[in-house]
Parts: sequence; C-alpha cells; structure tokens
Amino acid sequence: MTETPVAQITDSGSPSTPQTLAPGTLAITIQMGSYGKIGPGEYRAGALPTTRAQVLDETGHYPATGCYPTWVLKRGSVVIKTVRSGSCGDSFTMSSDSLEVRGVYHLTVSVVTEAGAKGTKTEDFKVS
Repeated sequence: MTETPVAQITDSGSPSTPQTLAPGTLAITIQMGSYGKIGPGEYRAGALPTTRAQVLDETGHYPATGCYPTWVLKRGSVVIKTVRSGSCGDSFTMSSDSLEVRGVYHLTVSVVTEAGAKGTKTEDFKVS
C-alpha cells in the first residue's frame, strides 16, 4: 500500500507561485501562536497557544466548497483532545488542562472538502 504525499507550504509569509498538487489533495500548514512559546517548537507547561490551519487546494486557493477539519492533540500516543469543525477558518482551542504535562505533543489536522479533496498535517512540539 502506498501513501500519496501531501505537499506542504513552508513559507506562508511571502508571495510565491502555488505549489503543484495532485488533484484532490490539499496543502495544509499548521500555524501555532506565540502565547507561552519559550523556544523553537517549545511551549511552557500550561500555555494555551491559538492554533489555525492554512488550507489551500491544488490551485493555491482556499477550497471553494465546504472545508471540514478534524483536530487531534496527542501527548505520545494518548489522545488529549479531538475537535471537528464546520470550517477550515475556525481555530483549534486548547483546553486549560491540555498542555499541563511536560512532554512531546503531536497536533494533527485532517481536512476533507465537499469536493472530496483531502489532506493531513501534523505539527510536533515540546512542552517544558
């Protein structure tokens, strides 16, 4: 079984030519806020960073049809929180107890659109 790679946009701050994606795939970038950030990829225990996903279709635009993300926050293999949303424009909000325990966390967003396009992105970060 082979997996279809999902293209990732790494520099969302500068204008560039949209990356070429296979039809039906989405480019997803997780954008975590700086609240509680104490280093590259590291947050203070108890922090509540705001988190959003930038989702682009194969044309380099926000999907024209319904865009539905599912967010999963894990510490190791333990699921801390799962949230489904009706819009890719919605932010993922950490619960007040989500990042209390120090360790390595994994935040994954899986997106599907009304047109059937799909994509998944995971951001790993440390809590100290």
